[in-house]
Amino acid sequence: TRSATADAATADARNAYLAAKKAVDARSRSEAVADALTARLEELGRGGETVRVCDLGAGRLGLLRSFAAAARAAGLAKLDYVAVDADAALLLDGLGDWPAFAERDVETPPPLSRHRPVAAGLVQIAGVAVALTLVEGDALDVGDAYPPFDVVAANAFADLVRPEILADALARACRPGGCCYLPIVHAGATRLTGPSLDVAGLDDGEACAAYGLALVEVQGQHVDVDRLVEVVGRRGLSVAARGASDWVVSLGRAAPAADAAFGAFVCDFLGLGVPPRFFGTSNAAAAVDWARRLQAARTEPKARAVVASKTPGGNQTSRCAFKMPRGALLNASSIGENSRPARPGAGRHPRAGRTSTCSSRSRPRRANPRRARSGPTAAATRSRSTSTRSRPRPRARRGRAHKGASME
Repeated sequence: TRSATADAATADARNAYLAAKKAVDARSRSEAVADALTARLEELGRGGETVRVCDLGAGRLGLLRSFAAAARAAGLAKLDYVAVDADAALLLDGLGDWPAFAERDVETPPPLSRHRPVAAGLVQIAGVAVALTLVEGDALDVGDAYPPFDVVAANAFADLVRPEILADALARACRPGGCCYLPIVHAGATRLTGPSLDVAGLDDGEACAAYGLALVEVQGQHVDVDRLVEVVGRRGLSVAARGASDWVVSLGRAAPAADAAFGAFVCDFLGLGVPPRFFGTSNAAAAVDWARRLQAARTEPKARAVVASKTPGGNQTSRCAFKMPRGALLNASSIGENSRPARPGAGRHPRAGRTSTCSSRSRPRRANPRRARSGPTAAATRSRSTSTRSRPRPRARRGRAHKGASME
């Protein structure tokens, strides 16, 4: 069994990772997709309606400031924001970034609910009054616990969940005509730019390619964004905006402070992921040497960078956006970043190539006529029958589906 000391150390490392990663995430998100999100928020807020947002796997609330800025640009004065994560401690730690948070009593969850509100209150961000609620629970089951939201967001999350499971969760959590925003989705390959590490028997490209395979085969990430688009399309979601958002982390003495802090994690992840792919081969020793030289590159005068980007069909970064017949949007942008662990408590790994997405539903789910009822409960019955009519919805492995249990 794990000791309390080990658990505390894991929690501290997770917090340090997320804190270092926040600045890299913020500068990497696609501006084109952010503009599409702003336009959609403006449409949703017409008539003075308060837009309701749910952040799946919210972690340390890294997406909150960006959403508030988008709301302000859309002319919204207020926003309802529900942040859901399996790790309540992460949510509360993130709340520490907002000292002006005016707390109020949380609502009592319904009996047998698997979602527990841990804090609620009002905070002013970028001139927008945000009614913020922190909820401990399974991000994929939000649609079972709350009325559908206008916007469903999930930062650095979509590649950790099987597309069919994710599409089902989005379709149940987002109202018809709403939208989903999924920034930073692993969608391609990691590469090292600048001078080569110059390891005999193993070039940088071969090492990074091996790391990309480890993310898929060992970590179980889902990096086929085109397949994700196809799967969500079958659930009534279509692309409205998708743009490049490469993750670039500088290494070396001259690296900015934000890059130096996060670069330490990136080098650790690559150093742990690459060598095992060569164990039992003639390049095993070279792979270990490559990992050591990458660590040394953090303090060398030479300038290098680790870049994670999506490059389907060549060197052109893909762009797309989801759009629905009723005006609902699903914005998806290809961006680079690093990955998360496969199990709770495991260390995270850099993501190669990611995608930001914003999704929305075009129409209500169709009812199963054999299960339709008359009366006031008919709508609820029809909605429920659609999501469960074929087989029980599979549950994702804890730690990859629950963003709080693993780093974003």
